[in-house]
Parts: sequence; structure tokens; C-alpha cells
Amino acid sequence: MDDRRWSWPEPDLAVIAEIKDEYGKRHPYGNEVLLVIEISDSSSRYDSVTKRDLYARAGVPEYWVLDIQGRQLIIHRDLEQGVYKSIRVAAEQEDVAPQAAPDRSISLAKVLGN
Repeated sequence: MDDRRWSWPEPDLAVIAEIKDEYGKRHPYGNEVLLVIEISDSSSRYDSVTKRDLYARAGVPEYWVLDIQGRQLIIHRDLEQGVYKSIRVAAEQEDVAPQAAPDRSISLAKVLGN
């Protein structure tokens, strides 16, 4: 399936590997992105399934869903053939770090307002 023809998901936050002049004319490709984060208040199911699958097929190596109502972070990693092989739920009291910057952890409690 060619998602690029039909779907242009707009993440709440994307961390890209490098800034390129051409981004003024196009969005970064999945393999140019290090991490995509969706902040989910009422769309957790959509973000955790539909958008997850779109980002995986696009080649985004890591995808996070910050579930505000559930007070947790759903971490999708280990992309293989358009599917995330590792899905982990981090609880509010945990610190997390992206795979691209393992020494840059953040406190979920602080992000969630505790």
C-alpha cells in the first residue's frame, strides 16, 4: 500500500536527524526522522493503532504515544519490515529516553504535570 498518496499524518512532535533545505518544499521521509511523538488526549486508540501502522510503514524508527488520560507513554521500537516489534508501556513514574539519545532521559511525571 502506498500511504504517501492518501495519508499525511501530522505528528505533534518529530525529531529529525538533520535539517535540510528541501524541507521547505517537502516533509521529511520516515528514514530521516529519529522519533515521532503523538500527544493523545481522546484519540489514544487511533494513535496507537492507525497512526502507529502508518509511521511504521513509512520507516519511522521510533514512535511514542503520550496517553494523557491513561497517564502513560506507549513506546514503539525495533522496526522490522514496516512493523514495530517492541511495544512497551512506560508508567507515569518512569524516566524514558529515545533510542537515538539514550543519555537524554525525561521524567514522565514532569511531562504529565506531577
